[in-house]
Amino acid sequence: MSAAKYVIVLLTVFSVGGCSGVGRLTQTGHEPPSAGEPAPDFALSDSNGEHVALSDLFQSGVAYVLRNGRLVHEPRKAKHVLLMLGSMRCRYTLDEILEMDRLARTLDGRRLAVLAVLRGKQEEISEWAREKGLAVRLLVDPDGQVLRLYCVNKTPDVYLINADGLVAYRSGGGFLAANQLEPLARGLLAGSGIEGTAFPKPGAG
Repeated sequence: MSAAKYVIVLLTVFSVGGCSGVGRLTQTGHEPPSAGEPAPDFALSDSNGEHVALSDLFQSGVAYVLRNGRLVHEPRKAKHVLLMLGSMRCRYTLDEILEMDRLARTLDGRRLAVLAVLRGKQEEISEWAREKGLAVRLLVDPDGQVLRLYCVNKTPDVYLINADGLVAYRSGGGFLAANQLEPLARGLLAGSGIEGTAFPKPGAG
């Protein structure tokens, strides 16, 4: 392959502020969820091998927790969700997770779950999570099934989902800094929604 062809490939995969065409994830005839629509449910293992289902986060009720060797029950409230979909092959995805981690440490984790769905190998993702000591929960999507479900064209793709399981915001792909995401997340937590908030443009900031 000539040098000129190499340049074309790199420009296709690494566009400004994100990675395009990673794994050709889009499903023909299938559209990503828009604001006001239900977020597609999925279940994956996290970097520690624990099962996580998106729909479980939207359910109120009673949670059974082991405390001091005793099983006790506590009220559980539905959570809002900050969700990022990306790939270990995309450096913008890894940068986005670090930004989300900064945000997660400043917000109420009892009311906001911060999740990152990553296409990659379990061992690779687990090792990276341990190395960084993240507050973000990393979910392993080895074959890109969830990324295809959400029609991801460009990574990272960021969603805010309210406690009713409805999409409140979608970035459409591209890197967003913590200070761009924070007003949206705080709007949901305050119960004021994100209407009237200036939506950040990925890659700017």
